[in-house]
Amino acid sequence: MKEKKEKTVTLYNPHFIEFGETLRINKIEFSEQTRIEFFYKPPSHYDKGGWIQIDGDTYITPDGGKTKLKLIESVDIPIAPEKHYFTDSNSTHIFSLIFPKISPKVKTLDVIERNEPGSYFNFFQLDLTRWGTSQIKLSEVPEFNLTIKELQQLHIKVLQLKIDTLNLNERKDQSIKNQAYEKAVELRDEGRNLAGQLNEIKQQLLDWYGSIERTPEHFKSLNIIQRILFEFYDSEEEFTENYIIELGAQRKRLINKLLRCHPQRDIEKLLAFHQQIKAIDDFIEQLHQTKRR
Repeated sequence: MKEKKEKTVTLYNPHFIEFGETLRINKIEFSEQTRIEFFYKPPSHYDKGGWIQIDGDTYITPDGGKTKLKLIESVDIPIAPEKHYFTDSNSTHIFSLIFPKISPKVKTLDVIERNEPGSYFNFFQLDLTRWGTSQIKLSEVPEFNLTIKELQQLHIKVLQLKIDTLNLNERKDQSIKNQAYEKAVELRDEGRNLAGQLNEIKQQLLDWYGSIERTPEHFKSLNIIQRILFEFYDSEEEFTENYIIELGAQRKRLINKLLRCHPQRDIEKLLAFHQQIKAIDDFIEQLHQTKRR
C-alpha cells in the first residue's frame, strides 16, 4: 500500500512586507520538507551585480525555540565556497532553500545563515501570522481612510467583541456542566462567528499598519492602530519587537536611497528621505517608550 503523500501548505509573503532592498522571502512551502523561496536583487553599488552563495550550516528555528534545523539542499544558489556571479547589476534572482519538516501552524520563524555581523541572509522572528495562503498584490491592500474617531470606535468594538467572547465561553462551559449539549453546540457556533469577526478586524489592522507611511501626520492613527493590535497579542512587547525589526529594515532602505542621491541635483529627494528617516526614528522611539512604560 502506497504511503499517502502529505499535502503541501504554502504561505505567501504579502508584497508590502519588505525585509530589505536586496533580499526578501516570497513564500514558504510546508510538506515532507520545508522549502523557502527567496527573491534577490544585487545592490546597485556592486559592479555587474557581484555574487551570492549560501553557508552550508544555514538553519531555521521555529517559534523561538532552541532546535536548529539545518539546511538539507539549496536550489539555484551554490553552497559556499562556490559562488553564483551576476553579469548585470539590474539582474534579479530567485532561489530556494530546503530544510526538515516543520508544522505549517508555526507562528514565527528564524532563518539564519550565520548569526554574526556581516552581509548574511538572516531573518529573525518572521511573523507568519501575517502571511496568507494566497498571493496578495499591493493594489489589493485595503486603503486606509478612517478618521481618528472611527479608529477609536473600532477599538471599542474590539473590546466589546472580546467581552462577548468571554461571556459566551462562560455560558458554554456552564451548559456543558449542566449537560445542555445542544445549547453548548449553539454557543460554540456563535463563538466561531465572534472569532471570525475579530480575526477579520485584526487582518485589516495589520494590512493598514504595514502599508501606512511613517510620517508625522500619520503618527496618531498608527498609535491607535497599534493599541488596538495589542489586544490580539500575548503581550505588547511581542508585537512591538516584531515591528521595530520591520521599521529598522525600512530605515536602512531609505538610507541607501539617500546615499545614492546627488548632493546638488537631488536636493528635494535628499530632504524627503531625511524627513522619512527622522519620522521612522521618532516612531521607533515611541515604540521603545511604550515598552518601558
